[in-house]
Amino acid sequence: MIAPTAITKSTSVLDRVQRQRLPYRARSVLSGYIFRLRRVTTPGGMEIRRQSSGYVLLTDPEQVDLHPFRRLAAEARAEADPSVPG
Repeated sequence: MIAPTAITKSTSVLDRVQRQRLPYRARSVLSGYIFRLRRVTTPGGMEIRRQSSGYVLLTDPEQVDLHPFRRLAAEARAEADPSVPG
């Protein structure tokens, strides 16, 4: 769930976590992990919601480390060489 507000399918999450053979009752295991994630992300202003076939992370994109990193990297590239697009 890297992209805030985008639905990530349960099967996609399971594939990312367990690329090999899925354990017995994989969806139950995933539900347990999501429950634990909710407990640590909710106090930080993030919400994980179940949506149709997956989950969605509701938060400001700047709360996800990847997004500020990409923005800062693009700014650094532009400052180093203004002719290079971000």
